[in-house]
Amino acid sequence: MTVVMLDIAPLRAWTLARRHSAARLLQRHRDGVWLVSAGISPILAFVASMGFAATVALAGLLYAPFLLRQRRMSPGFAMLGVLLIWGLITYSWSPALPLHADFSKYKQVESITGLKLVFEFALYGTFFLGATRITPKNGRRGLTLFGVLTLAIAAVAFTDALDGGRVYVGLRELFHQRIRSDLELRDLDRVSYPLAVWAAPLTLAMTRSRWPRLAPVLAVAIFLACLALGKDATVAALIAALAAYLLVRYGGKKAIWACMGACVLYFTLAPLAVALVLDHVHLAANGAQQVGKVSWAARLDIWRLTEQLVEQKPFTGWGLDAARTIQGIPLHPHNAALQIWLELGLPGATIAAMLFTWIFYGIGELQTEDAEMAGAAAGAVAAYLVIGALSFGVWQEWWLGLGALTAGMIAVDAVARVNERAHAVKDDLLPLLD
Repeated sequence: MTVVMLDIAPLRAWTLARRHSAARLLQRHRDGVWLVSAGISPILAFVASMGFAATVALAGLLYAPFLLRQRRMSPGFAMLGVLLIWGLITYSWSPALPLHADFSKYKQVESITGLKLVFEFALYGTFFLGATRITPKNGRRGLTLFGVLTLAIAAVAFTDALDGGRVYVGLRELFHQRIRSDLELRDLDRVSYPLAVWAAPLTLAMTRSRWPRLAPVLAVAIFLACLALGKDATVAALIAALAAYLLVRYGGKKAIWACMGACVLYFTLAPLAVALVLDHVHLAANGAQQVGKVSWAARLDIWRLTEQLVEQKPFTGWGLDAARTIQGIPLHPHNAALQIWLELGLPGATIAAMLFTWIFYGIGELQTEDAEMAGAAAGAVAAYLVIGALSFGVWQEWWLGLGALTAGMIAVDAVARVNERAHAVKDDLLPLLD
């Protein structure tokens, strides 16, 4: 009998080489998607902030292979999933549910909020997951590109706000998208919202880039742009971001507990706070002179109406996206906590409070390793919550996309920082090993 001995070493080496080549190609793909997203996002902030939804969704789709890998679901994603499921359940009794939607027509499909949220949960979540797998070198490059372009956009927005929006209007004329001049200026003001949310994490990222001296310039440019654009919500968001950064950066665990407590109080007691405050100060639409701006008086009336509707259905809510159908509420209540109470009731408000409590718990875990990064993350969350408490609807896809993009940015910076710290420790130990 003849025994044939096969040398499998070359085959094994070839297989390992193929796997290494495929892994390297996949890594380049991930890094490329991040770099393109980092380059596009600041430009979108100025010309078309609605594009955040498409950009983040497309990036998430390109990161879709991560969905095939086994990975334990984090508590945050689990809570988002439960909130989505509860929202879809309430959709069954919502007056906003389209009963006879024609799925062959894009506009009718696009109006189905529940369907959009399912795709956003998957694609925005995959984008964040992909952001945690960016190589530190390209992660830092993307953050630097993000910061430099944001600085340029903030400078353009500041000068354009002082000049009556000529640049912004000129861009609309170039693409044949002219609308009413007052609406154009309102859209120009929209650039201040992403700037306020990005202020803390991007400023920190610039301090860790090759041009750290640009960090204070970026911070000042963002503040001046938000001030010139004249949005009270973004100025308040910047103040909240700075306060949260300082509190978490220097306050230790007590600061984290304070932030967690604030989130619980905000989401669970919002209707009660509106009832007590408005009944106490007696403000309504005709009190615009007392408030200082007609828009503020209108918000107070909307909040009063929302609180009264919450009292009628506090446990089940009126159903997902119901605010769009209620007379007296222009599309949404302009307050995230009140909208969640109105549409999803007590279960929705409880899950939202738990979600943001968990987010600050994660920031607390980060605080032990990198207090500056924890402070910047807290600043971004604070800015996002403040703007959400005064502007925009909870389910607006571009607003959710902005949140996912900011979370991805923070994740990229955190991963890069861990690698840099590891290399620093290694360099310090090398002389001892020689």
